[in-house]
Amino acid sequence: MRAASYLDTSFLIKLYVSEPGSSDAVSWFRQYRDEVLISSLTDVEVAAALYQKLPATEALQVHEIYRGDRILGVYGTVTVDEAVFAEASNLVVQCAERFRLRSLDAIHLASALSAGIEKFATFDARLAGAAASMGLTIIPTRS
Repeated sequence: MRAASYLDTSFLIKLYVSEPGSSDAVSWFRQYRDEVLISSLTDVEVAAALYQKLPATEALQVHEIYRGDRILGVYGTVTVDEAVFAEASNLVVQCAERFRLRSLDAIHLASALSAGIEKFATFDARLAGAAASMGLTIIPTRS
């Protein structure tokens, strides 16, 4: 069994919307989709991102595809609970000087850490730095 990978929204959205980095995200996902996790927070972020990036009709269509994937169980889910929120708060403080984590990014990182994952997929450089500082392998690999 492969080690679980956590997908943040910046990575996940590239699987549904063609934008810079999408081909890398799709290629990686095709190879490692066996065990990927997202946070329960991600559903809200995906909806918001789609409706910000796309015209409403197209966003609705893409959102339905994403929701279908969720129903089919394409992604495992890490539930955001009180322990994850507490860890996210600690991460904001711990990473304040170097990374200045945003609140939702801290929740993503805390979700991944609480699930004991080894790989963290993101296109957000600040979040990637914080995740790497916690010992996670970053996907896609940064050069």
